[in-house]
Amino acid sequence: MSSRLKARGIVPRKSLGQNFLTDDATARRIVDAAEIAPEDLVFEIGPGMGALTVHLAKRASWVVAIELDRALIPALQ
Repeated sequence: MSSRLKARGIVPRKSLGQNFLTDDATARRIVDAAEIAPEDLVFEIGPGMGALTVHLAKRASWVVAIELDRALIPALQ
């Protein structure tokens, strides 16, 4: 588990199928592979700590991130 998760006391919840992406290089590669254009609208389901969200927001005109785990919302703001 990453230090950011530990610092916030966040533990992945199996009931939500949580598996947090914490590697920035991997997040960049995923977003690169998606070939997102500046005019795109992206829906991200389960943004977790926002590892992908940050990179998506740099590429797309809009990113809508939907997170069910209320404990993660402060990290996303």
